[in-house]
Formats: sequence, C-alpha cells, structure tokens
Amino acid sequence: MIFKDVKQRTAGFLVEYAEEFGKTKNGVVTIESTLTHQEIALLTGSARQTTTAILDELRKAGLVEFNRDSFTIKDYEKLKRLAG
Repeated sequence: MIFKDVKQRTAGFLVEYAEEFGKTKNGVVTIESTLTHQEIALLTGSARQTTTAILDELRKAGLVEFNRDSFTIKDYEKLKRLAG
C-alpha cells in the first residue's frame, strides 16, 4: 500500500469493496449502503478532503457515481487498471 499514491489506493479499495459487497448488472457494479468519505479515507490512509477530491475526480471521469444510499462503478475494468 505504501508504494501506491492516494488515487491508486482509493481505486484499489473501491475494487475490493465492489468484489466483496457489490452486485453486477450489465457490467455496472452497485454497492448499497456505502461508507462515508471519512471512513474510506481512514481505510486508505488519506485525509477526508483528499478522498473527496479523488472521488469527485473519478465521478467526473465517468468511472463512478455515488450518493448517500449507494455507490456505482460504471467502468469496473478501467477502475481496476487505475488501481494498479
């Protein structure tokens, strides 16, 4: 984990989270009842502000979508590659 930057760690966490708790339909992975940005930050060794910025960047890139109730990975393979 120490050899990856925050974006790679966050992407890697999301991939693992999706594998554990996600449901796939038509190539899109949805996870119900998501973690907060603070919880993701703690699990990836980053600050909440940094995690929020990275999640927003992933959203703008069309890789993910999220709200209080669910987290959706729109392009799982690309996110997996980003995770390194």
